[in-house]
Amino acid sequence: MNYTPQILDYLAKAGPFAELILAPQRKPLQRTETGFIPVGDQVLSDADVRETLSMLLNRVSGNIATLEKSGVHSFGIAKVGRFRLSYVTQRGSYVVSLTRIAYEIPDLADLVPDADALQRMAEFVRTRRSGLLVVTGASAVANNALVYSLLKRLSETEERVIYILEDATSFLLSHGRSVVVQCEVGRDTSSIEKGLAEASPFMPDVLYLRDVTSREQIHLVTRAVGSEILTIITVSVLDGEELIPFARTEFGSELICGVWRVYPEKGGKVRVSLK
Repeated sequence: MNYTPQILDYLAKAGPFAELILAPQRKPLQRTETGFIPVGDQVLSDADVRETLSMLLNRVSGNIATLEKSGVHSFGIAKVGRFRLSYVTQRGSYVVSLTRIAYEIPDLADLVPDADALQRMAEFVRTRRSGLLVVTGASAVANNALVYSLLKRLSETEERVIYILEDATSFLLSHGRSVVVQCEVGRDTSSIEKGLAEASPFMPDVLYLRDVTSREQIHLVTRAVGSEILTIITVSVLDGEELIPFARTEFGSELICGVWRVYPEKGGKVRVSLK
């Protein structure tokens, strides 16, 4: 059975950063800071998860999609919101994560309630002209929302060239006083390596590479980190255990200007540990 309408309706009311996990032989589960909340009464079968995933992918492509072994996508629904869809296979069955994304880029002051952290972050991105900033945390959606909120503030207040490279565009960042270039891998450019090479003619002041997952991707930003470019990457907690120490070795501690840990909280807010 296709449970897409019920799932999207639930997430639409749950607020930004709300995540549902769909797995065979379990009820849909909302992940929270303290554990799981079962959603509904129906235990999902393998066929239920597969059919629901197919219908969710249909919202991405506009056609009934051929299921791959894994994938990461995003899609929007007018007057409802945006969603990040991730899925993997386990012994032939699918496990799905679907997360609600804020429809518009949140203002930094609305996202971060801690006034001291807010001031430090805003000052950092305003004055910092080079180096590598690593943003990490358990929620890729919250990590990305924080970076976009920072870039929104920067675009509105400073004259910079901001270059964004990501697998699936999550937000549209408008030109403010800054000029914004957003490239999506697979649609605007063929690969991360190609996208970074294409950034050179624009001489960006700020480069944002979302969801770095490998040493090779960190190595690709070497030129930017060593130049007068503020480079920002997001890294999951799982990947960060390996990649953050590797980045320190790759660039040296003097070029890593910060490692910020993001903790989602209730009401679409985040807490940020600044190091």
